[in-house]
Amino acid sequence: MLEYLRAGVTEGIDRGQIGEPSFIAAVYASAPPVLRYLTRALVDGSPTAAQVFDEVVGITEQYLQGVPANSDAHTRAVVFTGMRLGLTVLHEHVSRALGVEMFSPEGSSRVGLATLDVVAPQIVPDGVADRVRAGLSRYAQARYAQENREKRDDE
Repeated sequence: MLEYLRAGVTEGIDRGQIGEPSFIAAVYASAPPVLRYLTRALVDGSPTAAQVFDEVVGITEQYLQGVPANSDAHTRAVVFTGMRLGLTVLHEHVSRALGVEMFSPEGSSRVGLATLDVVAPQIVPDGVADRVRAGLSRYAQARYAQENREKRDDE
């Protein structure tokens, strides 16, 4: 699980793929089983979950260093990680309230855009939020076009 998270951060953030529709599609396809496993581990309080939480805090803290704020980067990273993983733990309620499975491409896009609205620009570095929004938009357009092609093929 940690390798999956590290690889996603490396590819998405460090290599700048976070706004690319192909990267978004790959994450949406591969993430649900990992997130479901993580949910169970977080609820059960397993040592693996503690390790994942600490790792995500560490990764997040790196990106928050030097961002002006009223609290230190470590505390902000802990709070942000707790908030984001809280969505994962509460995914059934989030899905019900949204009217769509949170781990589906549509649900993930909606949650991702809403997260950007809540945290950008305070947490997300300049330009990254815009790249992600543009990538999500291109992904949604490509998905919509694919669904329309499939409907025409079925007729």
